Amino acid sequence: MITLCTIITIVFLYYIYTKILSLKNYHPKTKDELKELIEDEINLKNIDTRFITDMSELFKNSTRSDFKGLKYWDVSNVKNMASMFEGCENFNQDLSSWDISKVKNMDFMFENCINFNQDLSNWDTSKVDYMHKMFRNCHKLDKSIAQKWKLDQDYLF
Repeated sequence: MITLCTIITIVFLYYIYTKILSLKNYHPKTKDELKELIEDEINLKNIDTRFITDMSELFKNSTRSDFKGLKYWDVSNVKNMASMFEGCENFNQDLSSWDISKVKNMDFMFENCINFNQDLSNWDTSKVDYMHKMFRNCHKLDKSIAQKWKLDQDYLF
């Protein structure tokens, strides 16, 4: 039986949840809408990405210097991250909190991110089918990540 206390708790939690979501200023529904925001140099923390399923080539060869806020993105519905940061030479943001459990494609995701050295060993890559050269030319990255993910180093690097 549902008590009055339970109903009040549910209403309160819903109120808090909607307030948290309203803190995000931008709610793109498509990759193209998201790409426009990125090109406009919008503060990345202010973008609600929970509806995006394809982030492939999102920042490819971007000259953007400020990637702050990316760690707050909800990428739990993303299936494609191929070449997402490819060619972003100065990219080095902590993405360890991302839920990438639905991602299938990460081919070339960080290729030529020569300064990238973040620890992604806690990522759940069990659903990823494609990771070809994901870290190619990431010279500062600890290559032991291949062992943690039980993958061939030559495949990732």
